[in-house]
Amino acid sequence: MFTTLHDQQTIVSIQVFEGERNLTKDCRLLGEFDLTSIPPAPRGTPKIKVIFKVDANGILNVEAEVEGPGKAEKIKVTNNKGRLSQEDIRRMVHEEEEFVEEDKKVKEMIDSCNAIETCVYNLKNQMNDKNILANSWSALRKRIWKPQ
Repeated sequence: MFTTLHDQQTIVSIQVFEGERNLTKDCRLLGEFDLTSIPPAPRGTPKIKVIFKVDANGILNVEAEVEGPGKAEKIKVTNNKGRLSQEDIRRMVHEEEEFVEEDKKVKEMIDSCNAIETCVYNLKNQMNDKNILANSWSALRKRIWKPQ
């Protein structure tokens, strides 16, 4: 399940990659398309489902849709449209095994940065919420001025 990165975001770009590594920079881009008509909402609220299907002819079909009101978009990737050869796949599997620890460290760093960004976003929203701010001040005043 995927979601939006920004408040009121109505379009997301879906990129389809092929490869064994954790980071897309180390994989091959097969295609991309935009999912439009996402209902405006706070970031992280829309739920976007991406479905991958490979048919009997080896054609990859990718569909993205927003849960609830919204529309779906699709892309088809045929065998001859930038797909990896068996040798490329073997090489990439070997690279994945070779760089597994490095990729793990990079992923942990990215996850930490994302967690910090989410925390800052939530804190900013709470600071803008006058009810929370008023309640916090009230609670703080009671603690400070509470008779011992």
